[in-house]
Amino acid sequence: MHHLDIKWYECNQCPYKAKQKITLKNHISAHHLKAEDAKWYECKHCPYKAKQMVNLKTHINALHLDEANIPWYECQKCPYKARDKRNLKRHVSSRHFDKQSYECEKCPFKASTSVKWHECLKCPYKATRLSHLKRHEIARHLDERDVKWYECKKCPFKAKLGHYLKRHGIRLHLDEEVRWYECEECPYKAKKKWNLKMHMNSRHFSEKLNK
Repeated sequence: MHHLDIKWYECNQCPYKAKQKITLKNHISAHHLKAEDAKWYECKHCPYKAKQMVNLKTHINALHLDEANIPWYECQKCPYKARDKRNLKRHVSSRHFDKQSYECEKCPFKASTSVKWHECLKCPYKATRLSHLKRHEIARHLDERDVKWYECKKCPFKAKLGHYLKRHGIRLHLDEEVRWYECEECPYKAKKKWNLKMHMNSRHFSEKLNK
């Protein structure tokens, strides 16, 4: 299969698209579903409610769960522990993975791991991530007749990739209609839910542990 032959599930209300149907469903639920039509998951400890169960669990773990009752994922090789299984997996991979040494053929440089490069078939470009290569192919090599353009509704700007249009809108047309994700513990706010989650984990969760 060619790199560009991907079946995308596209949102009918914005330029967002996803490789998996469940990811698109979560996007629509989080960003486009009206409050009266959403199935809300309510916190038993405070007025907080969320459209997705995973967000409610994150909220409870961060604000209401006693340290003794937190379902910790513990590293078997060091004292590290994490609330999220993915964080433990990243920790083990970066700290304890059995590493093989790779030596450069032209200099004394050595690396503890090898990089798998994804190379473009039409130019010297290469990337460590397949998603980056796909974006490169669309932006640089896709015939304009085959491009599905994402057009800005506020100016003549158009882009070959949806996230380029989104980035353009944030940079040039940001206004009060932007949905901010606000921290419940401090004045911090973010345009992306993931940034708020990282803020909660790095700032407030560590503070609770140190009390």
